[in-house]
Amino acid sequence: MLALCATLALAGCKQGSGSSDGGGDAPDDACDLWTEPRFDAGPPIPLGGPIPPNFFDVWGAAPDDIWAVGSAGLVMHWDGTSWTEIQVPLVGDLLGISGVPPDDTNPAPEIWAVGLGGAILHYDGTTWTQQQMPFDDGGVPMGTDLHAVASAGRGLATAVGIDATMVETVTGGASWTKKSVPTQETLNGIWSGGGGSVAVGNLGTILEWDGAAWQRRRISGLTAHLKGVWGWDPGNVFVLGLNGTLATNQGGTWTKLAPAAVQPRDIECQQGPAAWPNVYLRDAWGAEGRIVLVGWSGTIMVGESNVATVYQVTEQRLESIWGTRIIDTPGGGDGGIPDAGLEYHYEASIVGVTGAIIKVWLHGNP
Repeated sequence: MLALCATLALAGCKQGSGSSDGGGDAPDDACDLWTEPRFDAGPPIPLGGPIPPNFFDVWGAAPDDIWAVGSAGLVMHWDGTSWTEIQVPLVGDLLGISGVPPDDTNPAPEIWAVGLGGAILHYDGTTWTQQQMPFDDGGVPMGTDLHAVASAGRGLATAVGIDATMVETVTGGASWTKKSVPTQETLNGIWSGGGGSVAVGNLGTILEWDGAAWQRRRISGLTAHLKGVWGWDPGNVFVLGLNGTLATNQGGTWTKLAPAAVQPRDIECQQGPAAWPNVYLRDAWGAEGRIVLVGWSGTIMVGESNVATVYQVTEQRLESIWGTRIIDTPGGGDGGIPDAGLEYHYEASIVGVTGAIIKVWLHGNP
């Protein structure tokens, strides 16, 4: 499993062995297409108006069923061919989205979206409805901003927000309950999977569900605001945030990682040593031991086997990433990855402000 360390080496470039997309001999420092991720800005967003929308979160049920949320109640849906704006009840900015994919009983995904002013939207597979979290006698002030949401199963959702707000439904939104948490800090992100959950927030706040209650986990010297959280399972979770902060609970103890250097790449695979990006890291996603980190100033980093590489694809502020495995057609070289017997690859969608949507292809192990 990935463990970024203090000194990072260059990955993915094989001297003299790469080839360019156009064929022919490549320079000695050209990227090896077998190991490098590929990037594409994707089709344009079909929205009118002079100002592009801001996207704040993305979640998908399948490669052709991806949802992004953003400013002024914006909900966009990718069907595998194009993005379409979805009309939802009027709400403010939507900051978080999560859901549960279809199954044998339910042919459509269940989706939750949350945002400013206590906005909660629920999609039951047919209709979007606006819900209301508890307030006044429920202990949550009316209009409390919600920053993120996670769903661990149908009818289940937990949302977090300002002033240590955490609300939960186990009834598909029929009722919401305020949860007690051991912090007073604003919570910015939450992840659930494999029977566990982790929430993060301001001033280095990390909350971990131990099966009975939320417990505060502390890392000495960590005071940066945290936003992103993602894991393979409850024992392998990464949290990330301001000033390039990255920490993990691998090995059972929460530890701040302190990488000192990376190798940057632009879209043409130019390279050279650089410091770890001192930016606000916002989200993460991983596959086969690799983790992809995204953040402000167009930061995209791919870490694998004690290696981290920065790719400069855009200058836009990136906010969220979601990815999945794709089964390839034999001999097809799908996803822009040269065919060499691959049976699958990975695709991820990254969203950000001013309409940023970037598609990423990652090779699968042969």
